[in-house]
Amino acid sequence: MEINDIGGLPAHPLVVHLPVVLVPLATVGATATQLATGSGESLEERVRESDLIETHSRIAEQARPWIFAFAVEPAVGGSGGGVAVATRPRTAAPSAARMATAAIVLCAAGVGLGAVSTVQVYRTGHSGARATWHDTEPAQESSGSQTTGDGDEDGD
Repeated sequence: MEINDIGGLPAHPLVVHLPVVLVPLATVGATATQLATGSGESLEERVRESDLIETHSRIAEQARPWIFAFAVEPAVGGSGGGVAVATRPRTAAPSAARMATAAIVLCAAGVGLGAVSTVQVYRTGHSGARATWHDTEPAQESSGSQTTGDGDEDGD
């Protein structure tokens, strides 16, 4: 895969900023996941037991390995096509085709892990919100009455 320019500008100075920003964000995300897990376990000990909280806890545990794999994958991918180099005979230099194939596989793995991690984070958050708000009724909107001044309906 060769990208020489983007909009008439050299591609590398533009594209290189993607991993510069996204790799540290993945690391922060993995660290935040660990902090969220620890604080969630602490909170779980202080609230009453329920099926919704157990479901949230189970989904959160399922999400962790995906998030950590997503955080680690750029480090593997950043090895410069280590897969292609590792699979070649010792006497042969890695071919451009083999390096390109390794890059595509690693990019696809990153996209796949990112997608699964995103779905898992969504599921965890949604189940946590359900556990928190399941028995809360929405505020009733008044039909046609208006409040003024001090918030009551008499207008003073």
